[in-house]
Amino acid sequence: MVEILSVIPAVVIGISLHEYAHAKMAIKLGDNTPKLQGRDTINPISHIDILGFICLMIAHFGWGKPVQIDIRNFKKPLRDQMLVSLAGPVMNLIVAFVTLIIMNILMLTGALMALPTNLSYVLETIITYIILINISLCIFNLLPLPNFDGSKILLYFLPLKAKINFLKLEKYGFIIFLIIVITPIPEYVITPILNYVLSGMQFLIGLVIGIFI
Repeated sequence: MVEILSVIPAVVIGISLHEYAHAKMAIKLGDNTPKLQGRDTINPISHIDILGFICLMIAHFGWGKPVQIDIRNFKKPLRDQMLVSLAGPVMNLIVAFVTLIIMNILMLTGALMALPTNLSYVLETIITYIILINISLCIFNLLPLPNFDGSKILLYFLPLKAKINFLKLEKYGFIIFLIIVITPIPEYVITPILNYVLSGMQFLIGLVIGIFI
């Protein structure tokens, strides 16, 4: 039960900040659609998609309610759409990195050990899930598949003919998603990348800590 409840803060934080970052970037680039639709907030109620929330709780990969944008409001539509798509995963990566720094500080200072055992365990579990869920959200959304953030990023870099062919795949987006969900793809793709990213973050933090210790 503790494990299940500990995932909830991580999922709420991950989804809310991911979608908020999309909205803020779109507004900054000239499209007020997210603001008009009330997405310019970190309020989870504005961003939670029930199915995506459940997937994150169970499988540790999922999504929030997509932020709608109107690329006609952008000065450079393809570039700005790419930047909006990139903003969400980057936010998740930042959240994970900052949380990992906090975890290291708590460990080094002995602050966690100073707490009662039950409280220490719950806090450590929540922090761990915040790190893992946010890295997972970053990786999952960067997959270059139709309707994922990664597809909009990839689209920007493709030549015109490849763009047209890639856009044709969007009608198969749900089928592709189902294939990902019901197969071991997340285990063989997302998990190894997650471990690599986590190790890289810890290595960087370790270098900085090593300077002061």
